[in-house]
Amino acid sequence: MSVNIFKFQNKEDFLVLNYDDKTLREISKKAKSKIFWFSKKALPKRINGAYLSDDGWIIIKINDTLKKIVKRDYSPLLGEHNTYNLLAAVLVAYLFGIQNKNIKKAIKNFKGVPFRLELIGKVKGVYFYNDTTATSPEATMSSLEALAKKYGNERVFLIIGGQDKKLDYKKLANQIKKQTKGIVLLTGSATEKLKREFNKIGFSNIIKEVDNMKDAVLSAFCNAKKGDIILLSPAAASFGLFKNEFDRGEQFNKIFLKIKK
Repeated sequence: MSVNIFKFQNKEDFLVLNYDDKTLREISKKAKSKIFWFSKKALPKRINGAYLSDDGWIIIKINDTLKKIVKRDYSPLLGEHNTYNLLAAVLVAYLFGIQNKNIKKAIKNFKGVPFRLELIGKVKGVYFYNDTTATSPEATMSSLEALAKKYGNERVFLIIGGQDKKLDYKKLANQIKKQTKGIVLLTGSATEKLKREFNKIGFSNIIKEVDNMKDAVLSAFCNAKKGDIILLSPAAASFGLFKNEFDRGEQFNKIFLKIKK
């Protein structure tokens, strides 16, 4: 984070930061504005902001006075990244005087950003999630973890792969082995790196390697049973097979709609 974000602020302005990020805590020392923090854990004394309680409430803490706002699971959004987003959003809304009932309404109705772990529908009891904007191993790992928490391990048929961005796939390969039921590979240089990591750990539950989205989705769907999940979360760049990541996601959605008919 660059100090350019807050260098023009004055003492009357608000600065909202993630307390769980040590770098942000250090950089914040240069800020002149009023700092409010958000965290997945209870905030220390004399630290104002929002945090997630042990029983799942988003709590506003101002001058050590606590106020329950809304339960985390009131939102349909999955994943740790969305927990942080909700904490920040609730805090900002509170600071600007938005009534609690309106905060709750907004949280309940917001379905998330398109193409980011987006539940697009269900066919024959199989859930379809579009996570095409996951172009790094870390993003895909986050999505797998979120789905595992909601549905349990080994429920996901993962569509993954594409072009490499000089990233490390070792941790992702291990998580795929633990949390997926099977995978379909989209051909590309990142896919070759993934396959090498799979060979190292003895993972062989690869349904198919394909060069188009139709074959990828149909291959996953043919193997899925009621209660399973088909997740497009490539962990790689889209060029070569698709115009861009959004084209990749749109193709996934179109094939889902054809299956649904």
